[in-house]
Amino acid sequence: MSSATSVDELLVRIQKLEKEVEKLKEKNDAESKEIAISIAREEVKHQSSIIKNEVRDELRKELATKEDILLVEGKLSGEIKTMEERLEIKMALLEKKIGLTNQKMDYWVKILIILIIISPFIPEVLKNIGLLLR
Repeated sequence: MSSATSVDELLVRIQKLEKEVEKLKEKNDAESKEIAISIAREEVKHQSSIIKNEVRDELRKELATKEDILLVEGKLSGEIKTMEERLEIKMALLEKKIGLTNQKMDYWVKILIILIIISPFIPEVLKNIGLLLR
């Protein structure tokens, strides 16, 4: 019986050892998961900063900065001033043309008034002009 008892004791001990091994496996699995999660979190933190920097750099390349806007404003204001100067020159030329046109109109109105006044004498005037032109 001693051998049977010893076999039973050995089986009990083996079962206890199997339970302890199972507990160690579970503990090891839990610790492995925690380590994996911790490593993953660190990697995410590291990668997120890299991605943020890449996105920021890409945005800087694509979007206008304050300096770009100021530069464009300067160019536009220069072009606007140039356009205003051109417009002023064109307006001055137009005013000059209008003034000349008004002078011509005044001249012809005066001639018409004179013709109306001397209308009874127009045939004589035309004869005299005809004689002068020959």
